[in-house]
Amino acid sequence: MLVKDNETFEIIEKLKNLYNNIVLNQIIRKRLVEASISKNTWVDIDELFDNNHVHQINGYDLERLYSQIISLVSFLDKLKNDVVVSIKNTPARYIESMEPRNKMLFKMTLGAIDYNVNAFADLVTNLFHSVTAADKKAHGRDKAIYRSFPQLKEIGKSLIT
Repeated sequence: MLVKDNETFEIIEKLKNLYNNIVLNQIIRKRLVEASISKNTWVDIDELFDNNHVHQINGYDLERLYSQIISLVSFLDKLKNDVVVSIKNTPARYIESMEPRNKMLFKMTLGAIDYNVNAFADLVTNLFHSVTAADKKAHGRDKAIYRSFPQLKEIGKSLIT
């Protein structure tokens, strides 16, 4: 089932921009590589963001979109539990030994990381709610496609903590 929804498109565009800001940061990127994020997660996210304009025209396949939301949540979990923790636990002596430019980038990253992670989580939550609303509207509450994804039942817990 294909769904055309401008709200979903707009949320994905915002997510794409924030995601790019996060993964292009050299401090975060280094730790993302170390976080052992699955290849499928990277592929799902890249496919979602790279094809968003096509989906705006043709519509979103709900099953595929739910899989991509699951990948976004998986990425977010690794970001929060591995990357952020690693950055926050960087020894002060290591930071002080950095070149001035790198030290400034590190401190800027550290200062913005909680905001960016929370904004990303909020956008993923909004995307999930937007998609499930469209799903319920198209299929009815009892036959909505999201019910066939057991991983989506725990999505609220992952996004709040």
